[in-house]
Amino acid sequence: MRRVTLFSFQLVVVAVLTSFASGRATSLVVDSGGGSTTVAPVHDGYVLQKAVATSPIGGEFLTDCLMKSLESKGLTTVDLDFPNTTESYKLYCQRVIASDIKECVCRAPDTPYDDSSYSNIPMTSYELPDGQ
Repeated sequence: MRRVTLFSFQLVVVAVLTSFASGRATSLVVDSGGGSTTVAPVHDGYVLQKAVATSPIGGEFLTDCLMKSLESKGLTTVDLDFPNTTESYKLYCQRVIASDIKECVCRAPDTPYDDSSYSNIPMTSYELPDGQ
């Protein structure tokens, strides 16, 4: 049996480490993941727990919105005849493609939304895995 000598052990909140990684002891950390988004204020290396806000909207929600938007525009995937393929696997493949489109093409605005300023955004092309 091996023995390990542990000199120190520390549990740290991710928001604090993110703040320190940015070179700041005081910051507002936004952590947006697949299932949720969390905003945590950090003051002098401590998270202000009462001010932490969490939203159930994350990357998976945005992927769902993109898939619905593509379907509403009449864009669907072509079912290739693969034997022994379940519906859940087909949905998984569609989500992988939609997630890749989201990551490569979609963007968040830097300013509040205004129809006139976003009408001049150039189109971005995306090549599907089958080359189309």
